[in-house]
Amino acid sequence: ETWAACSRDPSKRGRTAPQPWRGPPALWEKLDCGEDSFLVAERVLGLADGVGGWRKQGVDPAIFANRLMENLKAYVAKQDDLDPVSLMKKAHEQILTRREVKAGSSTAVVATLVDNAGTMKVANLGDSGLMVVRGNKPHFHMEERTWGFNFPYQLATNRQGDHAGLSAVATTHLQKGDIVVLGSDGLWDNLFPAEIADIVSHANAEQATFWSRLTRPVLSVQETANLLRERTYVASQDRGRDTPFARDAQQNGMAFNGGKTDDITVIVARVVEQRELTQLLGS
Repeated sequence: ETWAACSRDPSKRGRTAPQPWRGPPALWEKLDCGEDSFLVAERVLGLADGVGGWRKQGVDPAIFANRLMENLKAYVAKQDDLDPVSLMKKAHEQILTRREVKAGSSTAVVATLVDNAGTMKVANLGDSGLMVVRGNKPHFHMEERTWGFNFPYQLATNRQGDHAGLSAVATTHLQKGDIVVLGSDGLWDNLFPAEIADIVSHANAEQATFWSRLTRPVLSVQETANLLRERTYVASQDRGRDTPFARDAQQNGMAFNGGKTDDITVIVARVVEQRELTQLLGS
């Protein structure tokens, strides 16, 4: 079971156009994720964060991020390729060869479930990320790929820049009950991994005693994703809070305190057995 939630940085003007390719559900098509974008498919999860620096040149960073995820979804639908680096490369290559985007760049993280035994492969290019929560603790946390502080690796509209082959790559094995969390840097800059794990585990514990009695378990994932996004937003607006971004900034000699305002996108997936998934889809 999987759900995605996002919110636009309130300090940014405008609104991102609906993305018809993103659904189902139709609700996702109309989400305004700012310069972030995401993909949820049967065996593939993806997230891209458009690099905001392009705004100074009059370029909307959301265009590149959305096109990358749209291309990724198209390749996932027509091929059996479950290698995350290969999928990222194909989605990026289409942008380059067809010149689909004039200018822009984005980070990217792609996760694929390669078999029914719970083997998940992950490729991460930049400072978006993925974490697996088992019980109430972080079990697996994907490393970032950055050139320096606040300077992530990124796919762009030229062949001279970074490419999918530079991604951090890892394989992990999931088990029933694990929670997989993907997020743009808006999440990881404002909440520590232990805080994220605590929110995810408490949300599911609460809903198991109340919400699951009222509706299907998929609500648990939806509510968890929305709660995580809301808590991240609150942290981003708190200037007195200890945050990962503030610590990194201070370690790099910068005077920065509190949360960092940004677009926030999260994907939350709960690992279930095939039998349980069949029951959910049929109910």
